Amino acid sequence: MKNFKQRTRLAVNWRSSNASLLLFEGQKGLKQGHLGAGLKEFLDGFKPESTILVIPRSEVLLKELMFAKAGGLKEDLESRIAQLLPYSPKEMAYSLAVQEGNDSTLSKGLLYAIPDQKIKEMMGTLEKSGVSIDEVVSEDQALFWLFQGRCAAGPVVVFDKTSERTLFAVLKENT
Repeated sequence: MKNFKQRTRLAVNWRSSNASLLLFEGQKGLKQGHLGAGLKEFLDGFKPESTILVIPRSEVLLKELMFAKAGGLKEDLESRIAQLLPYSPKEMAYSLAVQEGNDSTLSKGLLYAIPDQKIKEMMGTLEKSGVSIDEVVSEDQALFWLFQGRCAAGPVVVFDKTSERTLFAVLKENT
């Protein structure tokens, strides 16, 4: 579980070879801008502890999976991931969040994946601009972390509307 303690962080929001920047501390935004203006000028003396790359939801493959605890969990996961991805797992960058069930229930997982080549292109462009990325997340993951503490009492719908699209996430407890 992520928490936004009072640490200065830089978020890079990737959009079609263009990146917008958000410098924030805890949940408070300090400054917004675009990478084209120059990173050093944007930071203006701030030193972020970490940098997060936020990838548009449309770029990320998201698959939910269920699996039994019995047997070899690792082998089951590896074969299920290979079945769910459109390319070989070696050609994809992916992460898996697992919520384990108890002895009588199935475990649930959420697989996030993106072609490895696409991530390398994004990271290469950012590195040329002087941006070093510590963590990569999707837009819906970022919305979940931001609103997670507010959805314990029941389902919450979060909308993020721009001129190009509307992203919404339905949040409930830890999902």
